[in-house]
Amino acid sequence: AGVGTMVVPADTNVRLAYLAAQAHADVDVQVTWSMAVAITGAAAQPGLVLRGLSTSDYLMARVDVAPAGTISLGVFTDDPTTIAASTVIAGLTYATGTDYTIRFMATGRLFAAKVWQTSAGEPLEWQVSGYLDSTPKYAGWVGVRSSTDTGNTNANLVVSYKNFVAYSDRFVGEISSIVQGRDTSGRH
Repeated sequence: AGVGTMVVPADTNVRLAYLAAQAHADVDVQVTWSMAVAITGAAAQPGLVLRGLSTSDYLMARVDVAPAGTISLGVFTDDPTTIAASTVIAGLTYATGTDYTIRFMATGRLFAAKVWQTSAGEPLEWQVSGYLDSTPKYAGWVGVRSSTDTGNTNANLVVSYKNFVAYSDRFVGEISSIVQGRDTSGRH
């Protein structure tokens, strides 16, 4: 297990890293992130992307780390249509060098996300969720996204990512009974 880093050179810049060879529709993705500097000027924005079709066509769970240390979370399309409005996460404050984990889930038209300080453990409930009313973007790639808001003064901001995991459900439901067609010998 290693650490990947992204360098965001100036405000309003966006960086993406994604798994282009794998396409997922209903998927649950999480990653641990950290930054080694205080945020200045305007928000830094680590996050996750899914259902990506191109670098300008994807869905994102975006964390906004404000210079005051508040952490907000929202779910958006790339254009950026709001799916779940950015919400300040109560009790969660940014500290340099601290690990945080973000988790982002899509099932059909439902999208949900949460963020927490990794050492504190994952919260039970999703912190933001919403529905995409338009036709959802189906299978696409998953990955990480780093950006800075207009006015951010952290030149060459480094966002570190580790422990990236993507789960793609094959079946969700209940089986009331199964009739066994064969035994392990294959003869019965």
